[in-house]
Amino acid sequence: MTLEEFYDGLGDLHVMQRHISNRDAIRRFVFMLKTDEHFDQLVCALDTGDVEEAFQCAHVIKGMCENLCLHNVTEVVIPVLEALRTGDIFLAKQSFEPLEETYKEMLWRLDELD
Repeated sequence: MTLEEFYDGLGDLHVMQRHISNRDAIRRFVFMLKTDEHFDQLVCALDTGDVEEAFQCAHVIKGMCENLCLHNVTEVVIPVLEALRTGDIFLAKQSFEPLEETYKEMLWRLDELD
């Protein structure tokens, strides 16, 4: 899978290239998502009802995806983040499925990236 194919449906490579023109650098930053543990920590925090930890993890995920111009991932983390901001763990859990699906697709695409 090319970098263009990776970004297709997840974000905007052209916008990303306005920030970082070197495609190898973009690729290195994107690959860092494979080893990031915030998603797994978010799942754990939601399972245990730890609103503060879940909020911090969701906030980091949002920031990383915004910085990488992965706008579609950012869009699905926002409802979870906003529910946690108000302390509503139940609503956060209800909002989690689209994030989980999109994040797992992103990780799958990372595995397929050349």
